[in-house]
Amino acid sequence: MSKGKAKPKGAKPASPLASIAVLVALAAVSAGGVFYMMQSGDDSMPPPPKVTAKRPDAKAATALFHEAFGLYQSGDMAASADAFRRYLKMQPQDANALNNLGLVLMELKEVDEAIEAFQKIFLFQPDHADAYSNLGMAFGRQKRTEDSIVAYRGALRVNPAHANAANNLALGLQGVGRYQEALDVLTDVLEQEKPGSGQSYGKTRELLSGVEEAAGKAGVKVTVRGRGAGGTGSDGLSAPEPVPV
Repeated sequence: MSKGKAKPKGAKPASPLASIAVLVALAAVSAGGVFYMMQSGDDSMPPPPKVTAKRPDAKAATALFHEAFGLYQSGDMAASADAFRRYLKMQPQDANALNNLGLVLMELKEVDEAIEAFQKIFLFQPDHADAYSNLGMAFGRQKRTEDSIVAYRGALRVNPAHANAANNLALGLQGVGRYQEALDVLTDVLEQEKPGSGQSYGKTRELLSGVEEAAGKAGVKVTVRGRGAGGTGSDGLSAPEPVPV
């Protein structure tokens, strides 16, 4: 599971929700999402916006976030969703809690509500890379491949090193026969690789080879930057598979 987070840039892009909503539904991709904890001293997972001591509900809000996360860990998704909703009544602009709620709703197969939660994040944090990636996952569950592709590209626009978004974007592109685009996406993210980053680059390399092989089986000539023409026709990925995270 990717832990890399892009810091908000502050500038609000023009209507990211509308640009995603107008696209046509085609086929599906799916993957795991990034879930946030509230844990002091953990730089890898940013906590929700701080609640100040002056607010009477500060301790209650923090306790409720921990309760919601604990219920998620224990597998009680319905109770976790309820707790995150109650927390969001106290902290309605908490992008990470909205992200978590969306992922819990995905577990409950309430995909429409999950999409609403992910999209709402952009009202408060337009450059939330994981929200874009998770939105792509949700669109994939609804077999809305073109919408999914746009969402994954949004994640990579914010964070070009977001390996999970790149992996799933490549699978979506492969699934509709856009092999060269898929290879370019994977090559781009591999160029961002940093040792010890914790990103899913091993899977990215596997997918790169798999897309080449799938293109060869389909009789499509492709090129991987730095290696020339590819596509051998040997056994490879015959259909997109979800990326484990």
